[in-house]
Amino acid sequence: MPMRRRDTRDEVRDDFDAFVRAEAADLLRTAYVVTWDLPLAEDLVQECLLRIAHRWPRVRTMDHSRAYARRVLFNLALDSSARHARQRAELARAGAGDHFEHADDSTERAMQV
Repeated sequence: MPMRRRDTRDEVRDDFDAFVRAEAADLLRTAYVVTWDLPLAEDLVQECLLRIAHRWPRVRTMDHSRAYARRVLFNLALDSSARHARQRAELARAGAGDHFEHADDSTERAMQV
């Protein structure tokens, strides 16, 4: 029975680096289209790549590692959207305007616009 060659750590790292170079721009475009917020899109891509890096030995053997990366990205975007919606709802329930009780008149007028 032939022995299967184990990849060295450098080969695995180089393989991941190549994946990032090939896919990062597309992931960023996808994240931006989903969020319409470039800083948030960049954060989502970074988190996506971090999660993939932790699972890279398994992900690199997948037939569709690009599709897996996009799925991770979409899940992160959905989680982020839900978290922001909860935060907005909590602020609305708490009466976010109450935090501006001591604001001067110009700030108060600006907040009403």
